[in-house]
Amino acid sequence: MAVVKYRVHEVAKDFNVSNKEILDLLKDRFGGEQRNHMAALETDELNYIFEVMSQKHAVASFEPYFKAGEQARSQTESAKKARAEKEREQALLEDPEIFVYLTGPAKIVVPFAEGHERCEAVPAEEVIGMGEHPANAVRKKKDSSIVVGCRLVKEGKAAGFYSAGSTGACMSAATLVIGRIRGIKRPAIVSVIPSPVGKTVFADMGANADCKPEYLVQFALMGRVYAQATLGIDDPTVGLLNIGEEETKGSQFAQECHAVMKEQVPNFIGNAEGKNIALGGFDVIVTDGFTGNVALKTFEGAAKALLKGVKEALHSSLKAKIGGLLIKDALKDMMANVSTEEFGGAQLLGVRGVCLIGHGNSSARAIRSGVLA
Repeated sequence: MAVVKYRVHEVAKDFNVSNKEILDLLKDRFGGEQRNHMAALETDELNYIFEVMSQKHAVASFEPYFKAGEQARSQTESAKKARAEKEREQALLEDPEIFVYLTGPAKIVVPFAEGHERCEAVPAEEVIGMGEHPANAVRKKKDSSIVVGCRLVKEGKAAGFYSAGSTGACMSAATLVIGRIRGIKRPAIVSVIPSPVGKTVFADMGANADCKPEYLVQFALMGRVYAQATLGIDDPTVGLLNIGEEETKGSQFAQECHAVMKEQVPNFIGNAEGKNIALGGFDVIVTDGFTGNVALKTFEGAAKALLKGVKEALHSSLKAKIGGLLIKDALKDMMANVSTEEFGGAQLLGVRGVCLIGHGNSSARAIRSGVLA
């Protein structure tokens, strides 16, 4: 097997230094005749260059390429709020026509709004906790930020509502306050799942744990419209999440759904397996909310585990660090392609207004994307 040799100019480019700086290092350490930028480097020479340059230019760590997830865990609450405010401010700067109604405790929203012309504070002093029963909390806590935000949409003051609070509370408030579209039996949480091979619209992601086949038909129809509007696909293909491609696979519920969707959903092309969520093959994939939520969190966990494994591998040896440095740009591009932060959250389809639900651990960048959406 041929051994790949790195040349002086390639290493210089990766460390963002001149060819002369690399050549001088080699001359001082190993002696011999002066070489040119096309000279191939031996392993011991590469190891020495990396050791010197990593100390001099502080490039030994790959933390910057993985910091988003770790910062989200390590930041204090005050730091998170500061980052979120910064991204809300960035959203205002990026879209000169946007006007933001900021709901929440007065001590937080009022100071921010006072410093921005296109932002108005709407104080809401009650808080719906993650552990509260969603529907009961929405009925009792009329002065919570989620209920107040949905009321602004209902009254026509706001074009849409975004929250990274309780998913159940957001859905209940949107259904009870904003109201369902006539004919829609159950709203569905839908989002675009990014992958290196394309994007897939996925529904339901947790709004409806118990479903009937007719609900999934409506999820599919709404998902098609969403794919047309957000991804620009003229005639989106639709698949039913199942344990196999054949029509006879799956539970009785899955088989009933397949039969109904085959008759009532345009461009329904059959069953989709779990791998298709990440690998593509369908523009829209639908399932019940229980299965969808489990699949989504499995996908998220697998992605985090993969990135953690890559990170550990890149720290495993000096050679691995050198290799990681050489692929860092490609790695950043790959991470950008699979990042969900581009969309900011999941859309609740089936209500008479825009309701975007962010993840409870949303980063500041995701919050900005959610506001701009």
